[in-house]
Amino acid sequence: MKKKTPILLLVCCALLLISVSCASLPIPGLSPSAPNQPASGEPAGEIQPVSTNAEGGLTLATSTPKPLVLQSPTPPAPGQPEPAALDVWAYNRLDQKLIGLDARTFELKNELIMDGEPGGVAVTEQGAWVLDVSGNRILRIDPATNSVAATLLAPGFKLRAIAAGEGSVWVGVEEVPLEGAASATPLGGVLRLNPGSDEISQYIETSAPVTDFAFRPGEVWIISTSQGFNTLSQIDPATNTVSTRGDSSIWYETSHISANAYGLWLINTTAPNTVQQIDLTSGNLLSATKLDRVPGTARDIVASQDAVWVLMDNGTVARFDPQRLEVYSIIPVASFVDEIFAQSGAIYVSSQFEGKIFRVDVAQNRVSANFVTGQAMPTPTPTAAPTKPAYGACDAAYLSRLHVGDKARVKEIPPQANRVRSEPNIEAETLGYIQPGVGMTILEGPQCSNNWVWWKVEADTGLVGWTAEGDEKGYWLEVIP
Repeated sequence: MKKKTPILLLVCCALLLISVSCASLPIPGLSPSAPNQPASGEPAGEIQPVSTNAEGGLTLATSTPKPLVLQSPTPPAPGQPEPAALDVWAYNRLDQKLIGLDARTFELKNELIMDGEPGGVAVTEQGAWVLDVSGNRILRIDPATNSVAATLLAPGFKLRAIAAGEGSVWVGVEEVPLEGAASATPLGGVLRLNPGSDEISQYIETSAPVTDFAFRPGEVWIISTSQGFNTLSQIDPATNTVSTRGDSSIWYETSHISANAYGLWLINTTAPNTVQQIDLTSGNLLSATKLDRVPGTARDIVASQDAVWVLMDNGTVARFDPQRLEVYSIIPVASFVDEIFAQSGAIYVSSQFEGKIFRVDVAQNRVSANFVTGQAMPTPTPTAAPTKPAYGACDAAYLSRLHVGDKARVKEIPPQANRVRSEPNIEAETLGYIQPGVGMTILEGPQCSNNWVWWKVEADTGLVGWTAEGDEKGYWLEVIP
């Protein structure tokens, strides 16, 4: 018996150690979270999968109206720490002026008059990169000297868009056809700039002009636009190769995009009040959420770390939760707006019509500051009273105020151009645009399509084609007495 005692002691010690080890293991559903892990039921910052229905289709987000009450947003996905705050740059087209603002204080740091027509700006550590659309130039402004530090010429191209991301500056361009060449579908691509050397490092062909960009780590997403179609593609910044994939790569009319950890976000004029979520891997549609309770029409979009911000044409910004797929705040900004962008932890909205830039505080969901960029656009001419009574030109459409032989113009409020098409319907080829305030002569019509009244017109610029008089919300054209 004495010989067995040491063996029994060893067995007991071993059992005790096993018991302690097992006690430290987590019990599913009962154990508390580790210090750096989310508690049960809290989001871990991963992209949430969207379930499919029994027929293999995508289950789209419901469009059931929800009350728009301010509530706490979904916690953001974990990401890289915020980079050092870059200055905020804006421009005023009428004054041809550029301004640089301190991102923290929103006070003026730089101001200079541009020898050209500003058409877009992107910001890097090296300064502000500005498109001169009249001179086909890309300018780098050095904030330290308040002057142009570099000029990059782009002969043979029309400059369409500019953005900074993935260590480069990217310029969307349209190729100018050679003189005498037959009219054809416009070609285009992207000029990739090295901000450290002030050089164009690569021209990346995409077969159509590039009009918008979105960025994620290791990814550059683009919208190419031609002949009324948009193509959503991706550029690999390591190889400059372009790829297009998924069932959501082709869209009609006009699209804008932005991206964050939850997906690629897109708005399109054919579904004007819908936020589309695109899967970053497959390129397929994940969700399509209608903004049923949001007044106005979506005009631009930008994604921050924990939210998606939709700029509406009535001057408000809708803050959209990328996990709940719903709007939880509507922020009044201005009467007329142009674009929205995110930088240095804030959201900014520019208005060429009012000559201002606005900063939206993401914590308080309100405009916290604004700065005058220069002169506002002239007060629009009051709408002229029609000389003849309105009449029912088409069934199931608004009353028409135009007649063949009339002189008319595109209304100046809101300051939006009227699209001119080859035929009187929204599927027809877009021939061009008639800008606000520009006149035209009514040649033929009316024709009825899409519940709109269409007129064949000759603009004062010489453009001839079909354009719509308005929609159920209001008239786009007005009679010139």
